[in-house]
Amino acid sequence: MKWFLLTIAALLLLGPLRKPLLREWRFNVPALFGGITAWLFTAVSLKPHDPWWMPWAVGVFVALGAGAAVKEWLDGVFGKGRK
Repeated sequence: MKWFLLTIAALLLLGPLRKPLLREWRFNVPALFGGITAWLFTAVSLKPHDPWWMPWAVGVFVALGAGAAVKEWLDGVFGKGRK
C-alpha cells in the first residue's frame, strides 16, 4: 500500500497534473491528507461484517469536507487567491 501511495504522490507532484494540483492547493492539500488519514483509520477499524468499500467512501467524503472547510478558512484568513 505504501508503494501505491508513493506512486500516486509522485505522479501528482512530478507529472502533468502538478500545475492543476498546486494551483488549487488550498483545497487539494487538506483534502489529500484528510482523505488518506480517514481511509487509514477506517481500514484499521473495519469489522468483519462491514462492507469492503467503506474505507473508500469514508475517505472520499472526509476529503471533500476537509478540503472545503480548510479552503474556506484559508480564504477567510488570507483572502481569496488570485484568479
